[in-house]
Amino acid sequence: MSENKGNTAAKASVGYMIGNYCIKGIGFITVPIFARLLSTSDFGIYNTFLAYEGILYIFISLALHSSVKNAKYKFEGEIDKYTSSIAILPVIAAFVFLVAAVVFGEPLGGLLKIDGACIVLLVLYSYCSGLVILYQSRIALDYNYKEYLGMSVFNVLFSVGMSILLICTVFSGQRYMGRILGGTAAYVLLAVYISIKIIKKAPPRVNKEYWKYGLKISLPIIPHGLSQILLLQFDRIMINSMIGSSQAGLYSFSYTIFSLVQITASSLDTVYSPWVFRQMKGEDNKNSIKAVGTCFMLLIAGVVTAVMLLAPEIILLLGGEKYTESFVCLLPVLVSGFFAMAYCIPSVMEYYYEKTKYIALGTTLAAVINIILNAVFIPRFGYVAAAYTTLVSYLLYFLLHTVISRKLSGFFVIGIPYLIGAVIIISSASVTAYVFRYLLWARAAALGVLVCIGIAMIISAYGKERSLEMLRSLGKKGKN
Repeated sequence: MSENKGNTAAKASVGYMIGNYCIKGIGFITVPIFARLLSTSDFGIYNTFLAYEGILYIFISLALHSSVKNAKYKFEGEIDKYTSSIAILPVIAAFVFLVAAVVFGEPLGGLLKIDGACIVLLVLYSYCSGLVILYQSRIALDYNYKEYLGMSVFNVLFSVGMSILLICTVFSGQRYMGRILGGTAAYVLLAVYISIKIIKKAPPRVNKEYWKYGLKISLPIIPHGLSQILLLQFDRIMINSMIGSSQAGLYSFSYTIFSLVQITASSLDTVYSPWVFRQMKGEDNKNSIKAVGTCFMLLIAGVVTAVMLLAPEIILLLGGEKYTESFVCLLPVLVSGFFAMAYCIPSVMEYYYEKTKYIALGTTLAAVINIILNAVFIPRFGYVAAAYTTLVSYLLYFLLHTVISRKLSGFFVIGIPYLIGAVIIISSASVTAYVFRYLLWARAAALGVLVCIGIAMIISAYGKERSLEMLRSLGKKGKN
């Protein structure tokens, strides 16, 4: 790949990160607003709705977005036709679920503890969010971060604005419905916009070859998606049932802070995966892939380290005194988050070689191990044990995919010495954060030292000349 395209990918990565942090910032600002507008019951219903949407989305979207990167090279020059064609499949799935929602809405509502109207909105929300993710996967192939961020900003602002309007007017008696409708309306409008864009580029047509190929790659991702939900949610359910809702709340709060790491990793992966696919189509690009994969990993480690060392202040800022106890489980949650996010780097080879069954196997295995460990250790050691069982599960998860990636590609996509160095840095940060939790100056000094070490490692992994060229390129972009 040319140096110019490499710089384009780097600029896109920075654009995704800055934009997503701004969007997440808006989300944090709205938390106290809705906490005051909604009762605890309304808040519970809305979050239950989102939890169900996370599951239903997987079945309606069929995880077809995961096939787009492969299809770009399998059907060269036909990616828009491919995207348009496979977009028909979620419409069929949504129709089936919508009929079921209308016919069995009342009994389903009683089973899921939400009313029948919410069931219909649940199907609509799930379909539209699936279409948005499919389209975002498509435009990521062109590093089109401006449109991606434009849609994300619209979604956040319109959803929040419309929800507040509905809560304060039409649905003042059913405020949860105003929040759900506001979020659904934003996704519906985005889905209309995307549908027009897709149809303009290539009118939807049934193509059995496209459908067969897409389902071959995406269907194994369904158990992967469900297992990810188990990994993220089931420990909270077990804590709630075994220990209590207060401890479950403290544990859940640590994941709110973990989302800062998640934003960085997902933003980088949006650019990294398409870039790797392009590199793999070239010749003798293993060194470039390994260098960039190593830098990706080090950047994630850097964010984890920074959040760790500033964790006491972040907890006070976002949650206040009542959440300070969550500090003890936040540290292992952040370490597990490092391995969970770093998994994106080796897993790209499983996508490239169309071995998505390994991804499903790895995630399912990690989820099962996590549930077993939680059942054993939570009753004995309390809710903090869940953070450490999750760490063990994600460590095994990362190692498994690293080995599989090595077997498929013939090389490690991350420099092992740098990985060991990153783990040492994160471990040092964790110990420092715990020992000096009441001394900000000591943690700030440690952060400065570790950041310098991290920058030196990134320059070493990526190469001095390429690093300077990248900085010059980003500097020029900032002036434009």
